[in-house]
Amino acid sequence: MNQPKLLIISNMSHYRTASGQITGWGPTVCEINRLATLFSEVRHIGCFHPAPPPESALPYTHPNISLIPLPPSGGDHWREKLGVLKHAPLYLRTIYHQLSWADVVHVRCPANITFFALILLALSKRSNLRWVKYAGDWNRDMSHRKIWALQRWALQHNLIRGVVTVNGEWPHQPAHIRSFFNPSLTLDDLSVGAQCAAHKQLQGRIQLLSVGALRDDKGTGTAIRVLAALRATGQDACLTLVGDGPDRPAYERLRDSLGLTRHLHFAGWVPHTALGPYYSQAHILLFPSKTEGWPKVVSEAMAYGVVPVTSDISCIKQYLTRFGCGQALPPADVLGFARTLLEYCLHPDRWAAESQRGVEAAKQFTYDEYLRKVKAEVMAVERLSG
Repeated sequence: MNQPKLLIISNMSHYRTASGQITGWGPTVCEINRLATLFSEVRHIGCFHPAPPPESALPYTHPNISLIPLPPSGGDHWREKLGVLKHAPLYLRTIYHQLSWADVVHVRCPANITFFALILLALSKRSNLRWVKYAGDWNRDMSHRKIWALQRWALQHNLIRGVVTVNGEWPHQPAHIRSFFNPSLTLDDLSVGAQCAAHKQLQGRIQLLSVGALRDDKGTGTAIRVLAALRATGQDACLTLVGDGPDRPAYERLRDSLGLTRHLHFAGWVPHTALGPYYSQAHILLFPSKTEGWPKVVSEAMAYGVVPVTSDISCIKQYLTRFGCGQALPPADVLGFARTLLEYCLHPDRWAAESQRGVEAAKQFTYDEYLRKVKAEVMAVERLSG
């Protein structure tokens, strides 16, 4: 039997290197490279930026993947939002023409471009198998972002007649909505991580790690203040921030004003494939983000025996409770984060037990397990008629 053809629709940013290679957001590119092994050809409708690629970008490595570029649109200001309407005819026309080519249509929500994809899928009579991955917080009230709220409503009511995969398990979840773990680990990652975790001990200086863009909605400022509050208790601790962003100078000034110059290190952007040494040295992942679905860095950290202390949003607390590993707190609770970290320092045996449980739980987040579930729960589904 011939492998089917896959059409991906997302707002993922793409770039072209000096040598002509197409690159995109590293963690998602890694996922799509694996997903491409299930298909004869993959076309990705996504945003293209003429600027040089950021350090976080990685190339597509599977030869059957091609990009169908669209101009990006949207933003926080009204003029940027009007750009969505300006590009709407191009978005609709491009998606419409590609639907007739695809056997499987995979939409990665929520985003501006995917809003138009859902409209066309709801109206289309084609027999494509439809699969939507909702990467954000499925349980969050998005009424302040109308396009996102409309997308979630359409997916809840199965207007696209397909399968929807989400982070977490939620009350009254209909049959077409499936709970999927967000993949980011290879079997080699598990092996290397388990070896590192086996030799870790929590004693002396606690090594904290945070991975992601340096922004307030990702909890950067909160993480810096948590380090200051923890050190104020007399506990020796340091924090490494892996990531970057335009607000980095402001966070460096905050670090210096809190007397953390020798205890807080800005590592800048690090390729996804080079994060292993940072995970191997860390004891605790400090991740007080305000906006997530399931952060891939959490399961990556667990694979290396790093205990996650994160924000209580989306499915994070649900999963950590199930795994018996880590804690989730309100995103802005600086003192609560500091107390939780101190508790681990005072009870290293508890930390060690949770570290090992995290290593075991990380096995559920491999690409191999993800592809198995895609084949079993998405590809095996008959084309749905309602």
